[in-house]
Amino acid sequence: MLFLTLTHVTGIVAGACLITLILSWSIRRLIGVLIRIHKFSLADRRITTISNVFLRTGSVLIILVSGVMILKEFSIDPTPIIASAGVVGLAVSFGAQTLIKDVFAGLFILMEDQYSEGDRVKLDELPGTVQRLTLRKTVLLDSSGNRHHIPHGSVKIVTVLSN
Repeated sequence: MLFLTLTHVTGIVAGACLITLILSWSIRRLIGVLIRIHKFSLADRRITTISNVFLRTGSVLIILVSGVMILKEFSIDPTPIIASAGVVGLAVSFGAQTLIKDVFAGLFILMEDQYSEGDRVKLDELPGTVQRLTLRKTVLLDSSGNRHHIPHGSVKIVTVLSN
C-alpha cells in the first residue's frame, strides 16, 4: 500500500515537472512566433520579462495542483483545507489590499511596457537598474550595489533613464 502511494506521488511529481517543461517550451515557442511576427529582437527585455512572469505564475499553479493531488494520495481530504483557505483568504483579503494594489500596478507596468528588466530607471527618487520585475515588486540595483525591493503600489513616479 505504501509502495503504491509512493509510486503515485512520484508519478505526480514527475508529471508536474513534465508539465513545467512543456509550459517553458511553449512560452519559448510563443516568443519565437512573436519575434517573427512583430520583428522583436531576441534580446528585447520586454519579452524576457513577460515570459518570466508567465513561467513563474504557471509554475506556482502547477505546484498547488500537484500538492492537492499528493494530499489525496495520502488519504487526506483537501476539501476542508481548501474551504478553510477560502475563508481565511477572505479575511486576509481585507488586510491584503496593499498586496492587491501592488499586483494590479505590476500588471499595468507590464501591459503598458513602462520598463523591463535591465532598464535604468528612477522609481520616485531612487535611481538604479531593474534587476528583476515580478507582478508584485521591482528589484532595483543602485550604483552602490545595494538591492532595493520596491512594491509596485508604492511607486508614484517612474522615470526611464535608458532603454
